Amino acid sequence: MFGHHYSAVTFMTSVKQFLPALLICVLVFASTGLAQQPVDFAVAVTASVSSQPQPSITLSWPLSKGQQTVIVQRKLKSEKSFPDVAIASLDSTATSFTDTTVEEGVSYEYRLVRDIMRQVGVDSITGAPLYMRCWGFGYINSGIKVMPILRNRVLILVDSTLADKLRSELSQFQQDLIAEGWTISQKLVPRSDTFSAKDVQYIRDVISDVRTVNADLEAVVMVGRVAVPYAGNLAPDAHPDHEGAWPADGIYGDAIGFYTDNRVNKVNPGRAELTNIPGDGKFDQSIFSGTVSIAVGRIDFYNMPEFKTAELELLKQYFTKNHNFRAGTIKDVTGGLIADNFGSYGEGFASSAWRTFQLYSGNDGVKAGKWFNELKGPQYTLWAYGCGGGTYKSAGGIGNTADFATSPVYAIHTQLFGSYFGDWDTRDNLLRASIASSPSALTCGWVGRPAWYTHHMALGETIGYSVRLSQNNQSVVGTQLGTYVPNLFFTTGGAGIASVGDRGVHIALMGDPTLKAFGGHVPGVVDVTLEPRYPHFIDIGWKPTAGVDAYVITRRVGIGPWELITSQPLTTNQFTDSLVNEGDVFYKIYPCTLRTTASGSFYDPGKPTMQSVRTTGVAGGELPHTAYSCTVAPNPATNNAAVVVNTANILHNVTVTIINELGIELSTIRCGDLAQGVQTIELPVSNLVSGRYTICIRSAGTVQCKPMIVMH
Repeated sequence: MFGHHYSAVTFMTSVKQFLPALLICVLVFASTGLAQQPVDFAVAVTASVSSQPQPSITLSWPLSKGQQTVIVQRKLKSEKSFPDVAIASLDSTATSFTDTTVEEGVSYEYRLVRDIMRQVGVDSITGAPLYMRCWGFGYINSGIKVMPILRNRVLILVDSTLADKLRSELSQFQQDLIAEGWTISQKLVPRSDTFSAKDVQYIRDVISDVRTVNADLEAVVMVGRVAVPYAGNLAPDAHPDHEGAWPADGIYGDAIGFYTDNRVNKVNPGRAELTNIPGDGKFDQSIFSGTVSIAVGRIDFYNMPEFKTAELELLKQYFTKNHNFRAGTIKDVTGGLIADNFGSYGEGFASSAWRTFQLYSGNDGVKAGKWFNELKGPQYTLWAYGCGGGTYKSAGGIGNTADFATSPVYAIHTQLFGSYFGDWDTRDNLLRASIASSPSALTCGWVGRPAWYTHHMALGETIGYSVRLSQNNQSVVGTQLGTYVPNLFFTTGGAGIASVGDRGVHIALMGDPTLKAFGGHVPGVVDVTLEPRYPHFIDIGWKPTAGVDAYVITRRVGIGPWELITSQPLTTNQFTDSLVNEGDVFYKIYPCTLRTTASGSFYDPGKPTMQSVRTTGVAGGELPHTAYSCTVAPNPATNNAAVVVNTANILHNVTVTIINELGIELSTIRCGDLAQGVQTIELPVSNLVSGRYTICIRSAGTVQCKPMIVMH
């Protein structure tokens, strides 16, 4: 049935034969509008995994009428592209493939390409058979007990006019993030009801400053009416009256791109916001200039009067939904719904859903149906996709913003597609209406131009990771296929790929980018002990935790970066580290639970417990106390405070970090070198809410922490 290598010709060579060429007229092909359905463009692959008698991953998929061949490619998840040579070429009856050349703990990614050709009729004039032909693609991230994905830093940008009113909700949100292992920074930023180039630049500067200090910045969550950037001269929905600058949140995540404002000169009389002229603060670029490296999501209910509910209350409702899902209060969330009102339209918009939704609970859990009929509850659906001809606040066959305001949507992650409403910064916009609905919708995106690739979420990644992957993807690179391709279809005019919108600045996420596909917190680690043992060992122990399947440990020496020191998850409650160091060493012990999906099995991490120890290589010796002292004054503080450092020697690379009661690092001041004697470092406390804080002063591998109270 299959060979281990596609040896006659490489798969990519076969592809190149089709991309530039017209079809030979031996067969007569039907129009794409008559025959090809989105499901034809998808290989709905799932995986079952096993460790015994040898590690193996078995891929399975439904047989499609007219299947000719199925090509299987494999790469490591960490690799950027699939190799030219396929690992298998399967015949017309194939519905599975078992890969026995895998290792436990490794994250793999597979691409399946299925060639379909079937007769769909007879030409009414010539009597010749009419054929439909397309290549459908399927993607899956699979593995056996894959190592956990440890979260990094998330920056929460809060509309300053709403921060106090959302204090309780934001506090709960932060605790939920910490429970999943995130490190948090939070900043208050100006409210921008209308476009403001000044505010857009301010947000870019804030993100840049945080990233400069914290290279591990992974995601940005915008809460409230945070400034909306606009860019380009585009109309990905193909309406000439909708051409111009579109909202472009993804630019906030492009840390290395270069964006200009001196070339595009487009006036749109229909919607003023789309107008883009030189010097107006709207960027020229229609595609991302660089690589989007930070996942960005927006929770913004400004200008949504159809909901008859105040913006603040919609935000509070969103954070309640967010907490309920993360904490596991919303239970039995499975399956997917596809409400496709475009059908055989050539690009197969709904194929994004047909190739992905089965990865969580299998093909039996995915169904076609009417949006509000199928999502009215009480069963929760994990994924929901809907498409149809649109306006700014409606999609044909789905509904309108008023429907979202009055009808329940029992789904978590939603995707919508149609004309106009992909331009989401509009009154009563349909994308924002989805996440404003009740009782559970948390994310929404305009998915169809381009397709989105969310298959990694079935093995523990976040929606932000998937959006960023989709923002950076190119279906075609020169004359070759890119990493992710939605389909390849044939007409009487030749071959084509649905690549409209690839890398477009319009690709954006409504909702929280840190969300995963699974809720339920992992129990924490307690009673951690660290015991230095001469000459260079540290014995780490902790109390076994019910409901935890394994543990991993990271280490930071002094003020250096965190590094993973366990090559595989630990199933015991002890570990011995070995290092030579004079100074402070920090450890984080992460609890993990083993999850199994229709993609494979992986360890899902929870909140780490951090402990530190001071080490020395001197037998029987103790590390000398740091040769400086610190105080915080005044304490309690109101509007101003300072750290007073008294040092006998020059202190190098001094930083001062303000940490709140939840352990969140709010800000870091980089002081450089401090001269011998008494030095004063000013602390900005006027923008801190009243409460208890910890001030940590670090220098050359040493750290001292002092309590501080703020009272306004």
